[in-house]
Amino acid sequence: MAERILFMRLSSLGDVLLTSPAVRAARRAFPNARIVFMTYAQYAPLYAHNPRVDAVIPLERGAKGTLDALKRIRAERFDMSVDLHGKRKTVLLARAAGIPRRLMRDRTHERTTHASHEALNALAPLGVASEEDDMEFFTTEKQERKARRLLEGADRPLTGFFPGASWEMRMWMPDRFAEIANRVMDRFGGGAVVVGGTNERARTERIAALTKGRARTYVNLPLGTLAALIRQCDLFIACDSGPMHLSAAVQTPTIALFGPGNRDRFRLLNDRHTNLWEPIACSPCKQFRNHCRNNACLQLLTAERVWRAAEAKLRAVGFTP
Repeated sequence: MAERILFMRLSSLGDVLLTSPAVRAARRAFPNARIVFMTYAQYAPLYAHNPRVDAVIPLERGAKGTLDALKRIRAERFDMSVDLHGKRKTVLLARAAGIPRRLMRDRTHERTTHASHEALNALAPLGVASEEDDMEFFTTEKQERKARRLLEGADRPLTGFFPGASWEMRMWMPDRFAEIANRVMDRFGGGAVVVGGTNERARTERIAALTKGRARTYVNLPLGTLAALIRQCDLFIACDSGPMHLSAAVQTPTIALFGPGNRDRFRLLNDRHTNLWEPIACSPCKQFRNHCRNNACLQLLTAERVWRAAEAKLRAVGFTP
Protein backbone atom coordinates (compact mmCIF):
# COMPACT_ATOMS: atom_id res chain seq x y z
CA MET A 1 0.00 0.00 0.00
CA ALA A 2 1.30 3.47 -0.88
CA GLU A 3 1.98 5.58 2.17
CA ARG A 4 2.75 8.86 0.38
CA ILE A 5 0.66 9.80 -2.67
CA LEU A 6 1.00 12.84 -4.91
CA PHE A 7 -2.01 13.91 -6.98
CA MET A 8 -1.34 16.28 -9.87
CA ARG A 9 -3.75 18.46 -11.83
CA LEU A 10 -2.36 21.84 -12.76
CA SER A 11 -5.38 23.62 -14.25
CA SER A 12 -8.03 24.89 -14.67
CA LEU A 13 -10.66 25.75 -12.04
CA GLY A 14 -13.31 23.27 -13.17
CA ASP A 15 -10.81 20.58 -14.10
CA VAL A 16 -9.17 20.74 -10.67
CA LEU A 17 -12.56 20.51 -8.94
CA LEU A 18 -13.42 17.48 -11.06
CA THR A 19 -10.54 15.59 -9.44
CA SER A 20 -12.09 15.88 -5.97
CA PRO A 21 -14.14 12.64 -6.19
CA ALA A 22 -10.93 10.70 -6.92
CA VAL A 23 -9.08 12.33 -4.03
CA ARG A 24 -12.00 11.54 -1.71
CA ALA A 25 -12.01 7.91 -2.86
CA ALA A 26 -8.25 7.61 -2.30
CA ARG A 27 -8.53 9.02 1.21
CA ARG A 28 -11.24 6.51 2.09
CA ALA A 29 -9.22 3.65 0.67
CA PHE A 30 -5.99 4.75 2.37
CA PRO A 31 -7.00 6.59 5.55
CA ASN A 32 -3.46 6.65 6.95
CA ALA A 33 -1.63 7.70 3.78
CA ARG A 34 -0.10 11.12 3.31
CA ILE A 35 -1.94 12.65 0.36
CA VAL A 36 -0.60 15.80 -1.28
CA PHE A 37 -2.15 17.71 -4.19
CA MET A 38 -0.11 19.76 -6.66
CA THR A 39 -1.68 22.42 -8.86
CA TYR A 40 -0.85 25.85 -10.23
CA ALA A 41 -0.71 28.41 -7.42
CA GLN A 42 -3.85 30.25 -8.54
CA TYR A 43 -5.88 27.06 -8.02
CA ALA A 44 -4.27 26.02 -4.74
CA PRO A 45 -7.22 27.51 -2.76
CA LEU A 46 -9.41 24.76 -4.22
CA TYR A 47 -7.68 22.25 -1.94
CA ALA A 48 -6.41 24.60 0.79
CA HIS A 49 -9.05 23.51 3.31
CA ASN A 50 -9.94 20.09 1.92
CA PRO A 51 -9.66 17.52 4.76
CA ARG A 52 -8.94 14.75 2.25
CA VAL A 53 -5.42 16.10 1.65
CA ASP A 54 -2.56 16.70 4.04
CA ALA A 55 -0.86 19.43 2.03
CA VAL A 56 -0.98 21.37 -1.24
CA ILE A 57 2.03 22.11 -3.43
CA PRO A 58 1.35 25.39 -5.27
CA LEU A 59 3.25 25.35 -8.54
CA GLU A 60 4.34 28.79 -9.70
CA ARG A 61 4.67 29.22 -13.43
CA GLY A 62 8.11 29.50 -14.99
CA ALA A 63 11.41 27.69 -14.61
CA LYS A 64 12.03 28.77 -11.01
CA GLY A 65 8.58 27.67 -9.93
CA THR A 66 9.07 24.29 -11.57
CA LEU A 67 12.43 23.77 -9.87
CA ASP A 68 11.01 24.80 -6.49
CA ALA A 69 8.15 22.31 -6.89
CA LEU A 70 10.58 19.58 -7.90
CA LYS A 71 12.60 20.14 -4.73
CA ARG A 72 9.43 19.93 -2.65
CA ILE A 73 8.33 16.72 -4.40
CA ARG A 74 11.71 15.10 -3.89
CA ALA A 75 11.70 16.07 -0.21
CA GLU A 76 8.34 14.35 0.27
CA ARG A 77 9.74 11.03 -1.02
CA PHE A 78 6.43 9.95 -2.56
CA ASP A 79 5.72 6.28 -3.16
CA MET A 80 3.26 7.04 -5.93
CA SER A 81 1.97 9.81 -8.16
CA VAL A 82 -1.49 10.01 -9.70
CA ASP A 83 -1.18 12.28 -12.72
CA LEU A 84 -4.63 13.58 -13.59
CA HIS A 85 -3.22 16.15 -16.01
CA GLY A 86 -1.04 13.93 -18.17
CA LYS A 87 0.92 16.68 -19.87
CA ARG A 88 4.65 17.03 -20.45
CA LYS A 89 5.30 19.07 -17.29
CA THR A 90 3.60 16.67 -14.88
CA VAL A 91 5.13 13.60 -16.52
CA LEU A 92 8.63 15.05 -16.31
CA LEU A 93 8.19 16.25 -12.73
CA ALA A 94 7.17 12.79 -11.54
CA ARG A 95 10.06 11.15 -13.38
CA ALA A 96 12.63 13.72 -12.26
CA ALA A 97 11.49 13.32 -8.66
CA GLY A 98 12.13 9.58 -8.87
CA ILE A 99 8.62 8.57 -7.83
CA PRO A 100 8.70 4.76 -8.17
CA ARG A 101 5.06 4.17 -9.16
CA ARG A 102 3.34 6.58 -11.50
CA LEU A 103 -0.34 6.30 -12.43
CA MET A 104 -1.92 8.43 -15.13
CA ARG A 105 -5.39 9.12 -16.43
CA ASP A 106 -6.37 7.11 -19.48
CA ARG A 107 -7.13 9.55 -22.28
CA THR A 108 -8.28 6.86 -24.74
CA HIS A 109 -11.93 7.88 -24.45
CA GLU A 110 -11.36 11.48 -23.42
CA ARG A 111 -14.11 12.95 -25.58
CA THR A 112 -16.86 10.72 -24.18
CA THR A 113 -15.78 9.84 -20.61
CA HIS A 114 -16.86 12.28 -17.95
CA ALA A 115 -13.84 14.04 -16.44
CA SER A 116 -14.63 12.99 -12.86
CA HIS A 117 -15.02 9.35 -13.93
CA GLU A 118 -11.75 9.54 -15.83
CA ALA A 119 -10.03 10.70 -12.62
CA LEU A 120 -11.64 7.90 -10.63
CA ASN A 121 -10.64 5.35 -13.27
CA ALA A 122 -7.01 6.33 -12.78
CA LEU A 123 -7.20 4.70 -9.34
CA ALA A 124 -8.36 1.34 -10.69
CA PRO A 125 -4.86 -0.23 -10.53
CA LEU A 126 -5.01 0.35 -6.77
CA GLY A 127 -8.32 -1.49 -6.44
CA VAL A 128 -10.04 1.80 -5.61
CA ALA A 129 -13.53 2.31 -6.98
CA SER A 130 -16.33 4.66 -6.07
CA GLU A 131 -19.77 5.52 -7.40
CA GLU A 132 -19.74 8.87 -5.59
CA ASP A 133 -18.91 11.40 -8.27
CA ASP A 134 -20.10 14.61 -6.58
CA MET A 135 -17.43 17.29 -6.51
CA GLU A 136 -16.67 19.02 -3.21
CA PHE A 137 -15.14 22.27 -2.05
CA PHE A 138 -14.54 23.27 1.56
CA THR A 139 -14.78 26.82 2.85
CA THR A 140 -13.79 28.37 6.17
CA GLU A 141 -16.11 30.02 8.66
CA LYS A 142 -14.39 33.33 7.92
CA GLN A 143 -15.26 32.98 4.24
CA GLU A 144 -18.84 32.06 5.09
CA ARG A 145 -19.17 35.13 7.35
CA LYS A 146 -17.88 37.41 4.60
CA ALA A 147 -20.37 35.96 2.12
CA ARG A 148 -23.22 36.47 4.56
CA ARG A 149 -22.18 40.10 5.04
CA LEU A 150 -22.10 40.68 1.28
CA LEU A 151 -25.60 39.25 0.94
CA GLU A 152 -27.09 40.83 4.05
CA GLY A 153 -30.68 41.84 3.43
CA ALA A 154 -30.99 39.93 0.15
CA ASP A 155 -34.47 38.64 -0.59
CA ARG A 156 -35.29 34.95 -0.98
CA PRO A 157 -35.17 33.05 -3.18
CA LEU A 158 -31.71 34.28 -4.08
CA THR A 159 -30.57 33.41 -7.58
CA GLY A 160 -26.92 33.74 -8.56
CA PHE A 161 -25.59 34.25 -12.07
CA PHE A 162 -22.19 33.84 -13.71
CA PRO A 163 -22.32 35.22 -17.28
CA GLY A 164 -18.71 34.52 -18.26
CA ALA A 165 -16.52 31.67 -19.47
CA SER A 166 -12.95 31.07 -20.56
CA TRP A 167 -13.90 31.55 -24.21
CA GLU A 168 -16.32 34.10 -25.57
CA MET A 169 -18.26 31.56 -27.63
CA ARG A 170 -19.27 29.79 -24.41
CA MET A 171 -20.95 32.91 -23.03
CA TRP A 172 -24.71 33.25 -23.07
CA MET A 173 -26.04 36.74 -23.76
CA PRO A 174 -26.14 39.28 -20.88
CA ASP A 175 -29.58 40.49 -21.97
CA ARG A 176 -30.96 36.97 -21.49
CA PHE A 177 -29.34 36.62 -18.08
CA ALA A 178 -30.95 39.93 -17.13
CA GLU A 179 -34.34 38.70 -18.34
CA ILE A 180 -34.09 35.65 -16.08
CA ALA A 181 -33.00 37.81 -13.13
CA ASN A 182 -35.92 40.19 -13.63
CA ARG A 183 -38.42 37.36 -13.93
CA VAL A 184 -37.15 35.69 -10.74
CA MET A 185 -37.40 38.93 -8.82
CA ASP A 186 -40.81 39.85 -10.28
CA ARG A 187 -42.44 36.43 -9.99
CA PHE A 188 -40.89 35.09 -6.79
CA GLY A 189 -40.15 38.32 -4.96
CA GLY A 190 -36.57 37.14 -4.71
CA GLY A 191 -33.16 38.65 -5.14
CA ALA A 192 -30.36 38.26 -7.67
CA VAL A 193 -26.57 38.40 -7.46
CA VAL A 194 -24.20 38.46 -10.45
CA VAL A 195 -20.56 37.46 -10.02
CA GLY A 196 -17.60 37.57 -12.36
CA GLY A 197 -13.91 38.17 -12.81
CA THR A 198 -12.15 41.09 -14.45
CA ASN A 199 -13.10 39.81 -17.89
CA GLU A 200 -16.78 39.71 -16.92
CA ARG A 201 -16.99 43.25 -15.53
CA ALA A 202 -18.75 44.67 -18.58
CA ARG A 203 -21.21 41.78 -18.62
CA THR A 204 -22.03 42.08 -14.92
CA GLU A 205 -22.53 45.84 -15.29
CA ARG A 206 -24.78 45.28 -18.30
CA ILE A 207 -26.96 42.87 -16.34
CA ALA A 208 -27.09 45.25 -13.37
CA ALA A 209 -28.22 48.05 -15.66
CA LEU A 210 -30.91 45.90 -17.26
CA THR A 211 -32.25 44.97 -13.82
CA LYS A 212 -32.29 48.68 -12.89
CA GLY A 213 -29.75 48.02 -10.17
CA ARG A 214 -31.83 45.41 -8.39
CA ALA A 215 -29.23 42.70 -8.99
CA ARG A 216 -26.18 42.87 -6.74
CA THR A 217 -22.86 42.49 -8.54
CA TYR A 218 -19.46 41.36 -7.27
CA VAL A 219 -16.30 41.11 -9.35
CA ASN A 220 -13.00 39.41 -8.51
CA LEU A 221 -14.01 37.78 -5.24
CA PRO A 222 -11.41 35.39 -3.79
CA LEU A 223 -12.24 31.78 -4.62
CA GLY A 224 -13.22 30.86 -1.07
CA THR A 225 -15.50 33.88 -0.69
CA LEU A 226 -17.02 33.25 -4.12
CA ALA A 227 -17.75 29.64 -3.18
CA ALA A 228 -19.30 30.69 0.12
CA LEU A 229 -21.46 33.29 -1.64
CA ILE A 230 -22.67 30.74 -4.19
CA ARG A 231 -23.47 28.37 -1.32
CA GLN A 232 -25.87 31.01 0.03
CA CYS A 233 -27.82 31.04 -3.25
CA ASP A 234 -30.98 29.00 -3.70
CA LEU A 235 -30.19 28.61 -7.40
CA PHE A 236 -27.16 29.38 -9.57
CA ILE A 237 -27.22 29.81 -13.33
CA ALA A 238 -23.92 29.78 -15.21
CA CYS A 239 -22.29 29.26 -18.57
CA ASP A 240 -20.01 26.26 -19.10
CA SER A 241 -17.19 27.45 -16.82
CA GLY A 242 -15.21 26.94 -13.63
CA PRO A 243 -17.77 28.75 -11.44
CA MET A 244 -20.44 26.40 -12.84
CA HIS A 245 -18.47 23.50 -11.35
CA LEU A 246 -17.77 25.48 -8.18
CA SER A 247 -21.51 25.92 -7.67
CA ALA A 248 -22.08 22.18 -7.99
CA ALA A 249 -19.16 21.53 -5.61
CA VAL A 250 -20.85 23.54 -2.85
CA GLN A 251 -24.14 21.69 -3.49
CA THR A 252 -26.13 24.66 -4.80
CA PRO A 253 -28.79 23.66 -7.36
CA THR A 254 -27.28 24.76 -10.65
CA ILE A 255 -28.44 25.31 -14.21
CA ALA A 256 -25.51 24.82 -16.59
CA LEU A 257 -25.72 26.44 -20.02
CA PHE A 258 -23.71 24.56 -22.64
CA GLY A 259 -22.81 25.83 -26.10
CA PRO A 260 -19.76 24.55 -27.97
CA GLY A 261 -18.22 22.85 -24.92
CA ASN A 262 -18.17 19.08 -24.46
CA ARG A 263 -21.25 18.41 -22.34
CA ASP A 264 -20.59 14.65 -22.27
CA ARG A 265 -17.31 15.31 -20.49
CA PHE A 266 -18.22 18.29 -18.32
CA ARG A 267 -21.95 18.18 -17.56
CA LEU A 268 -23.04 18.33 -13.94
CA LEU A 269 -23.72 14.85 -12.53
CA ASN A 270 -26.53 15.05 -10.05
CA ASP A 271 -30.30 15.36 -10.27
CA ARG A 272 -29.89 18.49 -8.15
CA HIS A 273 -28.60 20.19 -11.32
CA THR A 274 -29.93 20.80 -14.82
CA ASN A 275 -27.80 20.86 -17.98
CA LEU A 276 -29.23 22.78 -20.93
CA TRP A 277 -28.07 22.84 -24.54
CA GLU A 278 -29.43 22.86 -28.08
CA PRO A 279 -28.66 19.60 -29.97
CA ILE A 280 -27.48 21.09 -33.24
CA ALA A 281 -25.27 19.13 -35.64
CA CYS A 282 -22.00 20.96 -34.96
CA SER A 283 -22.24 20.98 -31.15
CA PRO A 284 -20.25 20.14 -29.19
CA CYS A 285 -17.14 21.35 -30.95
CA LYS A 286 -13.66 22.13 -29.75
CA GLN A 287 -14.27 25.85 -29.77
CA PHE A 288 -11.18 27.56 -28.38
CA ARG A 289 -10.42 30.10 -31.11
CA ASN A 290 -13.78 31.87 -31.54
CA HIS A 291 -13.86 30.91 -35.22
CA CYS A 292 -17.60 30.20 -35.21
CA ARG A 293 -19.49 32.88 -37.09
CA ASN A 294 -22.95 32.63 -35.58
CA ASN A 295 -22.60 30.83 -32.20
CA ALA A 296 -25.90 29.11 -33.03
CA CYS A 297 -25.65 26.62 -30.16
CA LEU A 298 -26.09 29.41 -27.61
CA GLN A 299 -28.17 31.74 -29.77
CA LEU A 300 -30.82 29.02 -29.98
CA LEU A 301 -30.88 28.51 -26.21
CA THR A 302 -33.76 30.84 -25.43
CA ALA A 303 -34.44 32.80 -22.27
CA GLU A 304 -37.85 31.15 -22.09
CA ARG A 305 -36.31 27.68 -21.89
CA VAL A 306 -33.88 28.73 -19.19
CA TRP A 307 -36.68 30.47 -17.31
CA ARG A 308 -38.80 27.31 -17.30
CA ALA A 309 -35.86 25.38 -15.85
CA ALA A 310 -35.25 28.08 -13.24
CA GLU A 311 -38.89 28.19 -12.20
CA ALA A 312 -38.96 24.38 -11.85
CA LYS A 313 -35.80 24.42 -9.76
CA LEU A 314 -37.09 27.12 -7.41
CA ARG A 315 -40.38 25.30 -6.98
CA ALA A 316 -38.46 22.10 -6.24
CA VAL A 317 -36.64 23.73 -3.33
CA GLY A 318 -39.85 25.09 -1.84
CA PHE A 319 -40.52 28.51 -3.40
CA THR A 320 -43.74 29.49 -5.13
CA PRO A 321 -44.48 32.52 -7.34
